[in-house]
Amino acid sequence: MTPQPNKPSYNKYAKFSALAFQWIILFVGLSLGGNWIDKYLTTHFPLFTLIGVFLALFIIFYSLYKLVTNPDSD
Repeated sequence: MTPQPNKPSYNKYAKFSALAFQWIILFVGLSLGGNWIDKYLTTHFPLFTLIGVFLALFIIFYSLYKLVTNPDSD
């Protein structure tokens, strides 16, 4: 049975909203983790916070790239 063109696919809405929450949790988690390491090591420059932020952004953009180049895979 094929979906009708006028009906929205709620599976895609659920997939993308879950993906957005995963990205938010990843970004906040790596940022706060880097901040915690900076405070634990008492660094004067937020090196590990920046590493966490850039690592999170890299992972997010890579997953977005994979999603755009191969949208049908689950």
